[in-house]
Amino acid sequence: MANRIQKNKNQSSAPAQKRNGGKRAAALFIALAAICAAAFAATRAPAAIAVGIGALFAAAIAFFISTSAPANTNQKTAAKYYGDFGEQKTGDILEHYLPEDYTLVQNLTLHYAGGTSEIDAIVIGKSGVFIIEIKNVKGTIRGDYADYEWLQDKIDRYGIEHPKNLYNPTKQVGTHIWRLAKFLRENKIDTYVQGAVYFANPESALALSGEEGKIPVFSYRQTSALLEYIYAGNAQLSAAKVQSIVRLLDEI
Repeated sequence: MANRIQKNKNQSSAPAQKRNGGKRAAALFIALAAICAAAFAATRAPAAIAVGIGALFAAAIAFFISTSAPANTNQKTAAKYYGDFGEQKTGDILEHYLPEDYTLVQNLTLHYAGGTSEIDAIVIGKSGVFIIEIKNVKGTIRGDYADYEWLQDKIDRYGIEHPKNLYNPTKQVGTHIWRLAKFLRENKIDTYVQGAVYFANPESALALSGEEGKIPVFSYRQTSALLEYIYAGNAQLSAAKVQSIVRLLDEI
């Protein structure tokens, strides 16, 4: 089992929290309205009528907010949540299957040359240094390896297609590789950095064309191929050099 270093990143559970918060607010106002209605029935007091109507109005607003107003926010937060979940799940797989002389660094933010790379996973071992970009999306991913954007062709439970443009993640990995390699060299560690893209969702599939290039792409069904890609690296790093890289990244 590999060593695992988790850098600063909070796993989000906000989608459920937002929904539950709105529902609790609506339930509270509805309860208040019921109490006021009961008071009116018992006393016939005009004040109870006014308060009851106000509470009902507030309950309607709260219910509307909880079910419709935060929808866009919830969608964005849900995307982040599922992205984080995919990174966590992939980390579990890599930690379990990679041997103990490998180290996995997750969620590292690297600032270099005026730019920032948020790197999902870095594997360091005797075979080399590997950046893994993790995508936890459903559907069939279509496009050419050289395209700037790919297409995520997702079908919902009603059979309706929802095509969505997806920035080619191999280009993102290429930028990460450049920054990390330069950063390592500036710290007197000269080694080749490789990269890969991993679609972690079991409901994803790849339909890519063209020449793959230096950054391979793997689906969940090709997890064993991702591991073989890591093992096949020929950097032949010494144990001391591996530990130097791990210490350097852990200090970021």
